[in-house]
Amino acid sequence: MPFQCPVCHRCYAQKSVLRKHLLVHTGERPYQCSVCNKSFNQKTSLRNHMRIHTGEKPFQCLVCSKCFIQKAHLRTHYYTQHKSAECSATSLDAQSHKMNYQSSGGGGDEQFQSQKKSKKIHQCPYCPYSSINGCHVRDHIFRHTGQKPHQCHICHKQSRTKSDLKKHF
Repeated sequence: MPFQCPVCHRCYAQKSVLRKHLLVHTGERPYQCSVCNKSFNQKTSLRNHMRIHTGEKPFQCLVCSKCFIQKAHLRTHYYTQHKSAECSATSLDAQSHKMNYQSSGGGGDEQFQSQKKSKKIHQCPYCPYSSINGCHVRDHIFRHTGQKPHQCHICHKQSRTKSDLKKHF
């Protein structure tokens, strides 16, 4: 049973995720940096911020050894600087890895593709979100259900969308 935000009506599969989300509406920032007093609404945001003060850079590029504070920064670096670099999981080049993903199970793909062609408005059953693109609604629904139907053939990482999967290395 989904948990719905009373303010914006977004739904979440877990109550703990809804509690974190509610901080967006209240403006509450309970996590404060002990060095510069900057406040954050999520513990993970404070943890990432603290790396600025400590100099910790736990995410290292396997190609050039450059280190980064955030995983997202490493991903951006890897994609922009090493497009033909080796995949850390398999020693295959990144272009091959990028193309080796699959959409697994669920059986909903055909339904959403045929609905997309009909130009109907598709509605999320969990919240007010709607779109004329059935694929967008399908991927949106995965946020509520937690499903990750797309899987890399090489390292088996699962993802909610094909585009997220393409970016995962």
